[in-house]
Amino acid sequence: MEEVLLQIDERGVATVRLNRRRAGHALTSTMIVRLSEIATELATTREVRAVVLASSGSVFCAGADLNWMKAQFSAPFGERKAEALKLARMLRSWNELPLPVIARVQGNCYGGALGLVAVADNVIASRDASFTFSEVRLGLIPATISPFVIARIGVSGARERMLDASLFSAKTAKGHGLVSRVVEADSIDHAVSESVLRYLRCSPQAVARAKALIRRQTLQIDDDLLEMVATELANCWESAEARHGIDAFFKNSKPKWNTM
Repeated sequence: MEEVLLQIDERGVATVRLNRRRAGHALTSTMIVRLSEIATELATTREVRAVVLASSGSVFCAGADLNWMKAQFSAPFGERKAEALKLARMLRSWNELPLPVIARVQGNCYGGALGLVAVADNVIASRDASFTFSEVRLGLIPATISPFVIARIGVSGARERMLDASLFSAKTAKGHGLVSRVVEADSIDHAVSESVLRYLRCSPQAVARAKALIRRQTLQIDDDLLEMVATELANCWESAEARHGIDAFFKNSKPKWNTM
């Protein structure tokens, strides 16, 4: 079964759909690689005018697959860092895509999934969507997604949301600038279609140039920054707290620091 699906319609609208429904569409290494490949393919396909990033079922994305993370505990540092860089570079490839990207978000949007949301240009969320930077609850840090999230919601929003792993609503996410529009669950597809039509009225080259212009005036996410955040995550995967937190998750028990 393909874990990421790509379909391009006759209008040049590409739909990229996460396809691990039973696992909450949690991002595996294979999915990360495929998402990078798709971004490269779409960037060089002239007939594509807009991209919708979506998933089926009641959950948008549960974040990075914890089995993938657990595997990093026994890997050499170089391999751990390479895996972290793989995620960071995938997000950069989507952030730099010269096409408008619309994220369709329903249900849970946790951890690494917020990186995907942060690199979209227009985020349409159902009212029942919920968000959390869940990493610190597990003894991890939102390292590789942080440049893209901070570029999106600023330092103030990152300080408020990344440090306590609390759930927040689609309405709150909109207040931070992470979500563009909140709609009822039964209206989300209509809202996505409306957004697509607005982009199809615009000059493709002008949209691409406008996106590049915006990036040049915000946080510069270059190779040095990606190397730094990947190193931080690789080091975190080596920590005793991360090992304990992930182990507690799989045992469905509280980690030692959770006194509530």
